[in-house]
Amino acid sequence: MDWSTIGPLVGVLIGAYLQGIYNRRAKRDEYVNDYYKRVIERRVAAYERLEKFIMRLRTSFVGPDGRNCSFLFVEQATDSEGAESASVALYDVVILSLWLSNDVTTKVREFDSLISPLGSDPQAAVEFGKKNYQAIDTIGAELQRLLARDMLSLHDVEGFLKSKDKADPGFHPLRL
Repeated sequence: MDWSTIGPLVGVLIGAYLQGIYNRRAKRDEYVNDYYKRVIERRVAAYERLEKFIMRLRTSFVGPDGRNCSFLFVEQATDSEGAESASVALYDVVILSLWLSNDVTTKVREFDSLISPLGSDPQAAVEFGKKNYQAIDTIGAELQRLLARDMLSLHDVEGFLKSKDKADPGFHPLRL
């Protein structure tokens, strides 16, 4: 065999080998991109739920006594259809904490600790909301700030997942 017949064959084999490497990398990158898209979709859904919670938390009403109270506590007392307790609203956010940043999860736990003495009496909830309005609004403002901050890095899936590896593994009981 002379080089004129072997050369094109070697070129074809090298080309096929390089094409195989390229295709394999492209498939791997496609898989990673699809995975990252799913993680981002889950995080967006969690932050949308958090945003609704924050709006209910930060919207306030002024009672006849001139004191402010968060909508989250007032709606429970109005007997409106579909009204839920602050604990249930909080639970809807907590169940998605895997997809929220560690800072947001910590702040949500802080709110849970604040409302832990709250019972199921709607009128007591309104009084609690009035009494603790400043602390509740401060937590709501901080959650809003954290939500905005997290939106800036939502695309950084790798950084987010690494931060979850360092998350507090401790037990944090929730009331129902």
